[in-house]
Amino acid sequence: MVVGPLEQALDYAPTGIALLTGDGCIRWANRRLCRMLRRDADDLVGLALSELTDPNGPNDSTDREVSADQLEIGQMSDRGRLRFLRPDGTSVWGGLALSRLPDEVSETVMVAQINDLSALMRAEEQLGMVVQGLDDGIVTFDPHGRVASSNPAASRLLGIVATELLGEVSQPDWAMIDEDGEPVAPQGRPEAMVARTGEPAHQSLGVPLDDDTVRWLQVSAHPIERPNGERWVVASYRDVSEHRRVEAELAVSLAADRAKSEFLSRMSHELRTPLNVVLGYAQLLQMDDLAPTHRDSVDQILTAGRHLLELVEEVLDLERIKRGRLEVVLQPVPLLDALREVLELVQPLADASIVTVELRAGTEPEIMAVADAVRLRQVLLNLLTNAIKYNRRGGRVTLAGREIGGMIVVRVRDTGRGIAPDQLTRIFLPFERLEADALGIDGAGVGLALSKRLVEAMGGQIGVESTLGVGSTFWFIVRAGVAGKADPNPPPIFEPLSPSAAADLARRADGPRRRLLYIEDNTASRTLLEQLVAHRGGFDVVAAGTAAEGLQLARETAPDTILVDLHLPDASGEDLLRELQADPNTASTPVVVLTADATPARRNALLEMGAAAYLTKPLDAAALFVTLETFGQARE
Repeated sequence: MVVGPLEQALDYAPTGIALLTGDGCIRWANRRLCRMLRRDADDLVGLALSELTDPNGPNDSTDREVSADQLEIGQMSDRGRLRFLRPDGTSVWGGLALSRLPDEVSETVMVAQINDLSALMRAEEQLGMVVQGLDDGIVTFDPHGRVASSNPAASRLLGIVATELLGEVSQPDWAMIDEDGEPVAPQGRPEAMVARTGEPAHQSLGVPLDDDTVRWLQVSAHPIERPNGERWVVASYRDVSEHRRVEAELAVSLAADRAKSEFLSRMSHELRTPLNVVLGYAQLLQMDDLAPTHRDSVDQILTAGRHLLELVEEVLDLERIKRGRLEVVLQPVPLLDALREVLELVQPLADASIVTVELRAGTEPEIMAVADAVRLRQVLLNLLTNAIKYNRRGGRVTLAGREIGGMIVVRVRDTGRGIAPDQLTRIFLPFERLEADALGIDGAGVGLALSKRLVEAMGGQIGVESTLGVGSTFWFIVRAGVAGKADPNPPPIFEPLSPSAAADLARRADGPRRRLLYIEDNTASRTLLEQLVAHRGGFDVVAAGTAAEGLQLARETAPDTILVDLHLPDASGEDLLRELQADPNTASTPVVVLTADATPARRNALLEMGAAAYLTKPLDAAALFVTLETFGQARE
């Protein structure tokens, strides 16, 4: 064989190349093609490409025969994929492309380029395995509309046995219906539309089942343009029956909720007319000179009528909030005035229930809450009324309000039965009365739900903590303001505040409590001090077991007093004291040393370094509390 410059240039090409004669026989083959077909170059010479391919194999090429007459000079013709046979009985997939050379190029008329598609075929095989395991049905259609492949999910969703599905001719003929229950002709389905137009198509269709139900599928079809110009179609079928069922149930639920809201709103308005008559005539009777028994009866009518009117108003407010129709006018409201006013309103109820109500609040008149004055009193009245109603006879209710870090925190604590943990999630739901019926407490179960929505409408946050057999604490937080400076559209203040952080902030509002940080590595010592402080009251204890943890907590929690042991596992008490004094955030915080080292020299050294006090173990409780009262005044 004569090897010219063309052969020399193509011999080391990275793809298989063969030079063909006019009748399509191989005149020369490069090294890459010989390795791919596992044949010697001399063995390939004189063979037609069709002799090297599997005549019965699943070739993609439309024509295995090669002829120069089919080609134009200078143009590349893609012949698709062919499976080439090897002498050892194996095969390899190759992508065939042909080009025709000018007639003056010696004996070579055509150049065949054969790319090794082994890696691509393996990838397609792996992809096919993935498709076989999908929950969505996948079906491919050839250019003649026949089903070329399908996965098990397609057979299951379409209700057709897999062997029957393959080879379905023309358009898919499995039965489908549209949203109105009408049959959909095959030519009107997405698979057929894509075959005609080449554009993706989507449609929600139903498959009637034997039990008279319908399996609803989201059908999506897309075109696949093959290298040989053929248009195949791939269609996916996703079961959306459950999604449609949930949507239908949601629609029914929303319709029922709207109907309920409209009914409550209409009935609430309708009740006001007869109530107006009842209360009006009762007040007329009250003006007359009645006998004592008759006057008591009229008073009872007025009390019951006004209570019913309050319930009607609460229901109306709840519906207004749900529909976004309740307007709140935010302005600075004197906190102490609001607390005292509501306290006076509930005092008769507290006296009748033999419940003591105590107010704990700052006396500064300039403390302002950014709120709607009427709605703020409404929330306070609801919380205090519940705290009295659900309390025990002889119990106590504490109303506490403070300004902390630009926020107004109000807490209402009772000594009642408490609320079970599984009921706390329902406490703010409308019409949830929990144990009210069993306890004989009147009401519609609207007050707390309304309070929650009113607080949120004022840009605040509300919550509850409770312990069975001990009592409950309801709290809410709104922004603090400045007298005379109303802000009609204040920014939300609780976006970055987590529920736990809000609850922690609320706890700090219950009277002038102080925060004590105790840095001690001995667990028994920490437990002892925590129990002593809890018995004494007035302090919240935060404990740390190492100097590093204590330093971090000191920066994060801003304690009023820091209690330090001298012998810590990661640093000495002296080193920790120096770090606390060097940090601007903790430099002014009193540090009290509590240690078993009672030597005078150590005591004097620590006091000279700046320790506020030096206490020794075993701990003297009286000395501890005197020290804490002296150096641990509450600070914001």
